[in-house]
Amino acid sequence: MYINACIVYDVASKTFLGNVTLPDHEGVANHGLVFMLGGISSRWKQTVAYYFTSDSVRGHTFKAIIDEIISRAESLGHHVHSITSDMGASNKSIWMSYGVHCKSNRNVKNIISHPFEPERNLYFMADVPHLLKNIKQSLFNNKFITIPDDVMINNNLTSNIVDCKHIEQLANHQDDLELKLVHKINVNDFKKPNHFDKMKVSKSKNI
Repeated sequence: MYINACIVYDVASKTFLGNVTLPDHEGVANHGLVFMLGGISSRWKQTVAYYFTSDSVRGHTFKAIIDEIISRAESLGHHVHSITSDMGASNKSIWMSYGVHCKSNRNVKNIISHPFEPERNLYFMADVPHLLKNIKQSLFNNKFITIPDDVMINNNLTSNIVDCKHIEQLANHQDDLELKLVHKINVNDFKKPNHFDKMKVSKSKNI
């Protein structure tokens, strides 16, 4: 999460705040990084750690923090099955520190042996909201997406190309119709988005 980079004096604690708090890093912070535990089969979440960071981070530092969180959670009887994050540069460095990668040739590795119980797996996943926004932005930037042939065959699709112009043509066609084929898509979705439009998960989900 982005925060304004500045140093301020806190009267209550009589200290200056605003510096990076991540171990082995220094400088003025411009991001807040939060670590949370959350349920899979039940709905709960708990913040367990947070740090102020800068643009430059090292994955091995995150790895040590995550390993400590997993260790403590497991010692309390919780079972940590996966690590979920967005696909920002700092989080990709975390993936790399665990040997996790995702390349354009479908060479994907997102599973490792659990660090505290090797017979179990630990999964790494991108969070769905950011994944949807990235897919939509990729489609709009490149104008088409090629999906794997096995996905096309398994879903009885006629082509492995997702073309942005087809969605835009549909939006234009139904713009003046009272009953729309896809009511959550409109012509404004294809105009140059501002910063806040890019952040809206609902627009990406609709596309």
